[in-house]
Amino acid sequence: MSISKSRIDELIAITRSTFGTIPRPRCTKRIGRALDDEWVVSEERGAELSALDTERNWWDVSDEDLLEFSDILVWLSPEGFRFYYPAFLSYTLRHWNDVHDRVHLETFEAIGSQPHNLEMLTRDELNVVGETITELTFDPKGANYEWVATLTAVDTQFRRKA
Repeated sequence: MSISKSRIDELIAITRSTFGTIPRPRCTKRIGRALDDEWVVSEERGAELSALDTERNWWDVSDEDLLEFSDILVWLSPEGFRFYYPAFLSYTLRHWNDVHDRVHLETFEAIGSQPHNLEMLTRDELNVVGETITELTFDPKGANYEWVATLTAVDTQFRRKA
């Protein structure tokens, strides 16, 4: 489904303002990758990997890095997930009408498979995630949402924070 450029810009702006003050986590994207590859990351190794990740804010993560590290969301700490997820969400919005790739897939799938990562998100952040994913996955012909587990996880966490 295609979404208008103005709606995409609006959702990106809402994401940026809502997730604007997320602190950089200790578990950065290269540490997440190392947890997948190496399973255990020592403090020394973690410091070495973290130093290679130059982003200070989530919006500093390049599209190239998101593609290269598209599989990290499930390996990050909840703090790491909260920091990197808006970058994935913004990438997905920016490229929604052009191409659907593994970053798009991880943006949806990581929440459905790891719903505990949503516990760190505020109600406002959960609202933005839910609104964006609903917008991206809604079928105007009346079919079911594609990512039911993802939307259910967001809704469940949103109700818990009521």
